[in-house]
Amino acid sequence: MVANLSLSRSSWESHENYPQHVLLLGSHRSFRDLSSRLVQRALDGAVPSVLLPTFSWWKAGMRSHEGYEEHKLYPYLQHRWGLDCTHLSEGHEALAACDADVRNATGAAFAAALENHHAVLNEHLDDEEELVLPALLALTRSEFLDYCDNPLSWLLRQVPCHAGDAKCPACLRY
Repeated sequence: MVANLSLSRSSWESHENYPQHVLLLGSHRSFRDLSSRLVQRALDGAVPSVLLPTFSWWKAGMRSHEGYEEHKLYPYLQHRWGLDCTHLSEGHEALAACDADVRNATGAAFAAALENHHAVLNEHLDDEEELVLPALLALTRSEFLDYCDNPLSWLLRQVPCHAGDAKCPACLRY
């Protein structure tokens, strides 16, 4: 079965499977909102010692979210649809570098580091949504429930690989 993996963002909400993915988009919206608030507070003069506890708490949650993507979502989409999520993983690495910049910044450089982190975050989330959402929307309800309810190892054994008998890198790696 060939799926339409190039759905435009404007058509997502009208897709019958869209309600299943509101949580992912809601998480991304929350990440954007918190990042924006941290930037604004820094621009308004809040010092690192005031903002870093919130930043650290948020980034711990982000690492959990990124771990799920790297260890389940991306390999599954590679297996199921042949999607190359390498640039999305690289986006996580870029965010980690920005994270270090934020933590090491002082004075006016702190707000600039948060602004840069915010820009990299938004670019990554936009890229991720454009690639991942159409692929998730293309899953049947049953496939999506299997995805939610089962570990990657089960999925790679039970869901046919896009590459057929040749097997994809996700099949071979996990």
